[in-house]
Amino acid sequence: MLKKTILIISFLSFVSGVRAQVISEYKYWVGFTDKKASAYSLERPKEFLSYKALDRRTKFHIEIDSTDIPVNSSYIDKLAGLEGVEVRNRSKWLNGVTIHIKDTAVLNEIKKLPFVREVKLVGYEKLQAIFTLLNIIPDSLIQPPVYKYEPKPIVLEDRFGKSYYGTAFNQIAMCNGDKLHKTGFNGSDVYIACIDAGFSNLNALPALRMVVKGLVATYDFVEGNDTVFDDDDHGLEVLSCMAAYEPGKMVGTAPYARYVLLRSEDAATEFPVEEINWVCAAEFADSAGVDIITSSVGYTQFDDKSMGHVYTELNGHTTFITRGAELAVAKGILVCNSAGNEGDNKWKFIGAPADANSIITLGSVNAKGEKSDFSSVGPTADKRIKPTLAAMGELATVYTPYGMYMKASGTSFSTPVFAGMLACLVQANRTKTPAQVMDALKMSGSNYPVPNNQLGYGIPDMVLANKILGGDTAIRLNQDQLVDISVPVNSPFITVTFHAESDNDLKLIIAAPNGKKKVSAKYVMRKGQTERYVIKGYKKLKPGNYTLYVLFGPHAFKAEFTK
Repeated sequence: MLKKTILIISFLSFVSGVRAQVISEYKYWVGFTDKKASAYSLERPKEFLSYKALDRRTKFHIEIDSTDIPVNSSYIDKLAGLEGVEVRNRSKWLNGVTIHIKDTAVLNEIKKLPFVREVKLVGYEKLQAIFTLLNIIPDSLIQPPVYKYEPKPIVLEDRFGKSYYGTAFNQIAMCNGDKLHKTGFNGSDVYIACIDAGFSNLNALPALRMVVKGLVATYDFVEGNDTVFDDDDHGLEVLSCMAAYEPGKMVGTAPYARYVLLRSEDAATEFPVEEINWVCAAEFADSAGVDIITSSVGYTQFDDKSMGHVYTELNGHTTFITRGAELAVAKGILVCNSAGNEGDNKWKFIGAPADANSIITLGSVNAKGEKSDFSSVGPTADKRIKPTLAAMGELATVYTPYGMYMKASGTSFSTPVFAGMLACLVQANRTKTPAQVMDALKMSGSNYPVPNNQLGYGIPDMVLANKILGGDTAIRLNQDQLVDISVPVNSPFITVTFHAESDNDLKLIIAAPNGKKKVSAKYVMRKGQTERYVIKGYKKLKPGNYTLYVLFGPHAFKAEFTK
């Protein structure tokens, strides 16, 4: 859009009356009261849910409920039968539709319908004479050129190293995502829905040819068609963080995943209708059977200031998009969303749907693991910790629609960097629920003992999260337990992550070289319990050499460290 805008400006002096703006079309949300007299029944779910959506509900023991039933078609027909009403997107989760109208007089008829619960203005289009100038701009100035590139061969010894990932190495290695790749987890057969503003020129770019080859589905909820390759650049740059595969140049965090590409965001405007578009896209993703939704959107203020959100609305259950995100998780989908880039602005807080309780909200850090100034902060209006986790989003490597790589900054990029690694973790732990995966990721975070509203639980360690979930069978030291001792450099704490496969007491002891006990702690472990314990007395130890003993029933483990 920026490139088009620059060209348009050069024509302004030739157009008379370009300042005149008239609302040409209104966009309304119409919420329904119920789903009575529906043609569908909860007893016949195969009529309205795909087999992949049903499979996910079965795997995670999720009950099919009224939110799964489509919007009542007779209600839609009655709305569409009114003069001047065009029904656009429909949401079964929110139970309603968006409509486009040119004359607001019809609203009186709509409000009188017995099945209508609410009618709310969610956007509008302004007619501007300048728009006609787009027709005289040559396509060659708008469409990006296609570049051909043959990647240089990567020798086997270089795989999963710096030369393999290129300039994207730091953003994956920071979370140990490269080590998941090395053990064979690359996102294969994990379905990811990327909801964004468009994926410009995707189908012509060599670094994303694997995406096109394995593409599951596409849909544009802004225009109402299945073409997403001719819109904004942002979605393509986001997608590249996960899906790019050009060894020696850039390898994303989940190059072998399967993708569903959905457009919900109109980059030229900012209105609440885009939140509803997002919810409809999430419903589409559910039907496509995705495991993960990642989106780099956030809503606080709109082009019409009267429609903007206030901080008190960021409570996890008020905005359209937050409610939709919560429902997506309730259907068994892991949802990742950017925290926002308002950290150094007056607003500073996260937006919607980042406030949703059960989604993973991503903040941003730089290459040193320090919080990016722009990364939005919490808490939510109801005082919950946000963001949830953080990944590298400052000067991250992204792929552009012009076949080139560049550095870009924003939580828009920390989110897909993380989401791709999450796909690898899901691949390794197919039976684990979204809640179990989220708990393991929190437990693996660099801030786990003391989460805050700057970076949440911090930078996740994907290897440790995989151990906690049991996806890495190589780390089982014996039949009874799984243990990971972490002694971070320059950290104020030391942790022990322990999984018990029997009931017993767990004892943690720190001893000096002479064997004298300095710190000790005792916990009662139950079969199947996993916990990451913080040894609080570590901070009081003087600099020197120490040994940490982990005692569990008849078993003993130890780790030597220097403070």
